[in-house]
Amino acid sequence: MQPFLIAALFMVCALHSIAHVARPFANLVLATIKVVILGAIMACGGSSRLSDLQRSLLGRVPSDVRSAMDILGLEPELIVYASC
Repeated sequence: MQPFLIAALFMVCALHSIAHVARPFANLVLATIKVVILGAIMACGGSSRLSDLQRSLLGRVPSDVRSAMDILGLEPELIVYASC
């Protein structure tokens, strides 16, 4: 995985876990990252068609923060206790 993509996913996970950004808003940040990457590809490439490598890069950006945390191995351990 590209280092800039790892940094972006880590930022979203930190916003969600440390700054307590709600999941829908963290998902919005992930969608925005996807659009920014697509815009950078289009601005630099000049072509309206994506290569297989570019499609693969966009496909690696998850649409849910829980998936991003799973990709980076940051999923918290949850202990379920029974209650009466």
